[in-house]
Amino acid sequence: MGVENILHGRIVEIQDGFAKIAVADEIICALSDLPVGERVDVFIRPEAIVYSSSGPAGSARNVFDCRITKINSAGAMVRLEAECGFTLMGAITHQAAEELAPSLGGHIFASFKATAVHVTRGLG
Repeated sequence: MGVENILHGRIVEIQDGFAKIAVADEIICALSDLPVGERVDVFIRPEAIVYSSSGPAGSARNVFDCRITKINSAGAMVRLEAECGFTLMGAITHQAAEELAPSLGGHIFASFKATAVHVTRGLG
């Protein structure tokens, strides 16, 4: 599975290599050495997204309250697309889908670690 979440934003804060990136009306945390004000492209692999029905616990710096917009079964996986202020595509197992019981238009939390985010200079 390749990178399917390609987002565009601007670095609004950076401290010790930890960046806060404005994407739409949300903030994504990532590691970057680019300067404040830099336009960036943000890449997140679908398998890096963790979904939960209640707020996640753990070390993920990026947690978003989302609405499910698409559910597709794809072989051994279920692909979920969620609107979190931006569109986010994730992949989970059928077992996880049975436990979460996602429904179109339903609420879900999506989270991912700052270390799962790849940041490059924006192309435009």
